[in-house]
Amino acid sequence: LLNFSEKERELLEYLDLHGGITLSGFSKLAHISRFAAEDAIVKLLEMNVITLNYHNGSCLITKSNK
Repeated sequence: LLNFSEKERELLEYLDLHGGITLSGFSKLAHISRFAAEDAIVKLLEMNVITLNYHNGSCLITKSNK
């Protein structure tokens, strides 16, 4: 069973509704520093919950298909 922090759950709920978000967008959404946002993203990447998609020079965070 996976355990997520409040900010991680907030990100996953946002992704369910909107499909994707940038790192800076997540930082603003969750009212956390860029460093804290990066830590949350790395944790979720390691758990294969999210993926990073590069498009037109931007990195978009999306939910993994797994």
